[in-house]
Amino acid sequence: MNNKHTYGDEILRQSINKYLGPLDVIEPSSDFTDQVMKQVVIASSQQEKGSNEAPGGVIQLRREMIHGAIAAAATYIFIQTGVLSKLLALNTTVLEVTHYIERISGYFTF
Repeated sequence: MNNKHTYGDEILRQSINKYLGPLDVIEPSSDFTDQVMKQVVIASSQQEKGSNEAPGGVIQLRREMIHGAIAAAATYIFIQTGVLSKLLALNTTVLEVTHYIERISGYFTF
């Protein structure tokens, strides 16, 4: 079985070399690294400025509270209307079908 994987790896390597071999190797410009590092410094300094300001944090907290309230309301509605129990029953049905398929597949050997 190990020889099979080695043979398959060799075929893959040959295919990759066949398609990538004729392509030119492209190098980034000489100042590419400097430009990227400059952008990283700018982004981190802007992030540090933003973390010192309280309004951004308050807005984020308010957004999280709104999302939590919506999730709680949706959960309450699902429980009251019985949708949640139907979803749980559906999950049980799927598990039963999966178990049945697993038992049947035990009779077949490939």
